[in-house]
Amino acid sequence: MTNQVMISEQQDSDEIDLIELIFSIWKKKWWVVLFTIIFAAGSILYALKAKEQWTSKAEVIAPRNYEIENIQRDKLAYSRIVGEEVGDLKGLLYGSFMTGLRSVNSRVNFFKESAVYKRLIEGVDKNQKQVVLRQLASGAIAIQWPDKKKEIDYPTISLSMESAEDAQIALSEYLQYLNTQVFSLYKKSFLVSLNNKIADLEFNIQRTEERLPLSRKVSIESRQKNLQQALETAKAAGIKEYAKIDDTFIWENKPKTGAVPENDNIVVMPGEQSLQTQISTRFSNVNQWFLLGEKYLKAQIDNLDKTPLVFPASYYYQKIQLQQLKELRKMPRNYANDQAFHYQSAPYLPLQRDKPKRALIVLIGTFAGGVLGILVALFMVTLEARKTRLR
Repeated sequence: MTNQVMISEQQDSDEIDLIELIFSIWKKKWWVVLFTIIFAAGSILYALKAKEQWTSKAEVIAPRNYEIENIQRDKLAYSRIVGEEVGDLKGLLYGSFMTGLRSVNSRVNFFKESAVYKRLIEGVDKNQKQVVLRQLASGAIAIQWPDKKKEIDYPTISLSMESAEDAQIALSEYLQYLNTQVFSLYKKSFLVSLNNKIADLEFNIQRTEERLPLSRKVSIESRQKNLQQALETAKAAGIKEYAKIDDTFIWENKPKTGAVPENDNIVVMPGEQSLQTQISTRFSNVNQWFLLGEKYLKAQIDNLDKTPLVFPASYYYQKIQLQQLKELRKMPRNYANDQAFHYQSAPYLPLQRDKPKRALIVLIGTFAGGVLGILVALFMVTLEARKTRLR
């Protein structure tokens, strides 16, 4: 019974202390109100003065054929002339565009010429300009890359600015800047390949024109020596005309069935072997040329210098290629309407700002002011109670 009475008295004491605490705070309520008002006003001012951030986003995929019409026409023309495969041109351009997205230097170069950067560096020293430029390059642009686990098939590019219009315009300009860089790089690469191919063809044609007459001269000299030696051997052997040992043909100076007319135009009767084939087979060895006879050998020697200079078919094909490539090089190239990507979602005008969250800032500031006011009130009540006990 005694214990219950003690517990009841303790609970009454606690209730009395809590009530006294509330009354004590109430007596200092103006401190709570004052701090609450101060913090609320400060948070409102901060929310109104804080820089806004608006973010525009875009989603891109590989370009369609109609979006690379001009550059594809040039590539097809080149491939048809040189006989090469066109390859995955869309993948090449899109891959180059993705590389540009990853490049920090591309972002720096873009912002360096942007109106936003020029506005931010007005009246700023050189070192601070670099800081502003780096902040824009690293903080203004964010990219969410494709992720198969999250079922994201294409990149999402985000760009944040202080106004919705600036964010949309800057993102569009950034993507077009990368697009221009891609086609500028491809144009340089295409012209390098084109010029290298032209240089190779010019070299091959020039080399053929230099070497073929020399080869012809060496061949004629070598054949002339062999024919001259065979002629002397035929004279020594007393062989005037070409005659076969077997009974198939006899080549003499009178018309005869199966005979060989002038200029080695051989009339071949059915079932008979071409004389030229027989000669080629039998006289592949120069040591047997004397068997052709003095008349044939002398005719060959007399007409040897009249052998025409005949260029191979590849020489004329290369000349045609060279002319076509030079005409292709002269053609104007304007890729301004081509695009190395396709908009899955074009840069849009954001309707809601990212920050500041003004309502949240004011709410947190007001709450913090009220809590601080209560703590100050409690501190003052405690201080007064201490002074009273000391008295």
